[in-house]
Amino acid sequence: MPDLEKPPVGRNAVLNVSQIRYCMTEKIRITAFESVINNSYEHEVDRFNALVNDYNSRCGEFRYRRGDVERVQRELDLFRESITSAAKSDWVRGSLGLQSPSRTPAAKAVPAPQKAKQEQEASSGDDRSSQDRVQMAPAPRVKSNYSIPPNAKVDVYGTGWECERGFRRSGNECLEVKVPANATLDIYGHDWECERGFKRSRNECVAVRVPDNAKIDVYGHDWECERGYRRVGNECPPVKIPANAKLDVYGHDWECERGYRRAGNECLEVQVPVNAKLDVYGHGWECERGYRRVGNACLPL
Repeated sequence: MPDLEKPPVGRNAVLNVSQIRYCMTEKIRITAFESVINNSYEHEVDRFNALVNDYNSRCGEFRYRRGDVERVQRELDLFRESITSAAKSDWVRGSLGLQSPSRTPAAKAVPAPQKAKQEQEASSGDDRSSQDRVQMAPAPRVKSNYSIPPNAKVDVYGTGWECERGFRRSGNECLEVKVPANATLDIYGHDWECERGFKRSRNECVAVRVPDNAKIDVYGHDWECERGYRRVGNECPPVKIPANAKLDVYGHDWECERGYRRAGNECLEVQVPVNAKLDVYGHGWECERGYRRVGNACLPL
């Protein structure tokens, strides 16, 4: 089982892969606990509620980098049964006062500098981040007095039911999710998503048609041009780079070299007056120390 890292208490932090793995593993464990908890014992209910409260405080609402959640889901699918079995055993042994061997890696604490870095990344505007809401209520698990349909279970609130993974709710029953070719169950388990290289079209997954000089993008359901090419309609023509220019950092357009400025489709040399120098960006100028800009000249202060 890969390493787990316990996220810090709080909401809207950008979690790394190890922290997401902790949250998703803990959710599997809590789900397993509720299937063996004895509601007639107050100390078991209190113990369960404490675990749920701690989970909510760390994993109730967080953000993540695109692809990280799917990656962890694929990892945990290999360990789901063993995690569930170990969690049930741990709960029963704990209820009997027996020492239970650790079956999952210990979660590491998050250093304060790393937490600050995560908060900084959350506010950086990176278009690859998104929000995910995973909540589990701190209400006690109680026995239900209503009928639960096939392929369903009592939900974490203890007052209703939810469909098992691989089934979706339709009225008062759970219907099997029909997964088409080239698709898999999504992270929540109640719908499907296309495999990498395919895109959703109604009730099927069709192959993404990738033109010349292009590749499947980071999300896996569309394409993007290779570096040095730009998207025009459904093709990728090369970027035409004028003299004294180069590809920009994104690779799909050009920018002037230092000492030149963009004017239409060409790069003109920056005319630096006396007592001036190129600015920090390299495409304009600024006066030397002790001088001020007046029109196109630098005059003494």
